[in-house]
Amino acid sequence: MVERPSLGWWLAIAGGLLLNGVVAFVPAAYDLWCAHVTTALPQWLVQAIFLGAMATHVGEALYAARLARDAGLGDAAAGWFWQTLALGFPSLRLLRARAQKI
Repeated sequence: MVERPSLGWWLAIAGGLLLNGVVAFVPAAYDLWCAHVTTALPQWLVQAIFLGAMATHVGEALYAARLARDAGLGDAAAGWFWQTLALGFPSLRLLRARAQKI
């Protein structure tokens, strides 16, 4: 069984990643960002931040799948992988706590 973090985590992290990706790769969205938020971050840096976040989430998800299998949660390993891919550390924190109890 996969434990779910609260809705707030889903909204904050998924929403933040979505916003970051749109600002990073949609020129009109980047222009709006610059007009209403800040011009301090060049678009290439916003793209690098997004790609770095995605790479981090992939690494966390791979670790979560392995940890779930090693903890005897093999039937739920795919669920932990996908949830951790989407959310990162809130999901991984729940999994690590569960694995320590086993």
